[in-house]
Amino acid sequence: MILVVSHAADDHAVGVLAALARRGHDAVLVDTAQFPAGASLVERFGDGAPAYELAFDGQRIDLRDCRAAWWRRPQPFRLHDGIAPDVVSFTYTECHEAVAGLWAALDLTWVNRPELDEVAHHKPYQLAVAAEIGLRVPRTLITNDPGEARRFVDELGLGRVIYKTFLATEEHWRETRLVRKEELAALDRVRLAPVIFQELVPAATDIRVTAACYAELLDETVRDEVRRAMAS
Repeated sequence: MILVVSHAADDHAVGVLAALARRGHDAVLVDTAQFPAGASLVERFGDGAPAYELAFDGQRIDLRDCRAAWWRRPQPFRLHDGIAPDVVSFTYTECHEAVAGLWAALDLTWVNRPELDEVAHHKPYQLAVAAEIGLRVPRTLITNDPGEARRFVDELGLGRVIYKTFLATEEHWRETRLVRKEELAALDRVRLAPVIFQELVPAATDIRVTAACYAELLDETVRDEVRRAMAS
């Protein structure tokens, strides 16, 4: 069994599931948004080998049968209606701890491991690593200070600055946009939440490269060799 952790509106996940089905591989879509309101989780320890089960949409999955998983687009948990506001945070945290611990306990091959993906998808970290290994990065400002945002736009000039979100979700989708004259008055709003401002890089073609590394890269010597290879 192959796990695909995403949701039904994810066209990429749907396409991969269809391809796996054509090749005769058993696969299942696990939508974390169904938990706990629409799904149940059972984890057992201390009586023989650990046991892990998920039940949702009328099916029960023995996660010990899974050997591979694609960590694609996990969604926020959906809590039961009527939970008192003063315990919502506690309830959500308990769900997170139970499920995050489950992923870490499973004996399977992840693409990518959830805990590593969690670190890698943060944009400030991405920029820091890119600079560390010698890649050129556009001038970037991350701030919730309106004054700093205005200074950045003034320094680069209108038409040369874009702004974007840290994470664009299905519910709150925001595409990358160019800062225009009519939006200067809205810069005061960045005090409400930090925004990424970045130097515009004109391009005729965008290329996305996926690099697969099968070593854990725990050894600093190996890590340095990978950095040098990427920089060259």
